[in-house]
Amino acid sequence: VHAQDEVILYNKDIRIDEFTFKGVGANSEQLSAMNHDSLMKEYL
Repeated sequence: VHAQDEVILYNKDIRIDEFTFKGVGANSEQLSAMNHDSLMKEYL
C-alpha cells in the first residue's frame, strides 16, 4: 500500500474508521491507537 492508494476493507459502504469505532476484530486492535479524526473524510 502506498500513499494515495485506494484501500477497500470489505466494501465501499463503510469506512475503515467506522469498522474501528465498532470494534471489529483485529482491525480495531491494530488501529486502536489511530485517532478517529486523523483520517481524511470524503462525503460523495
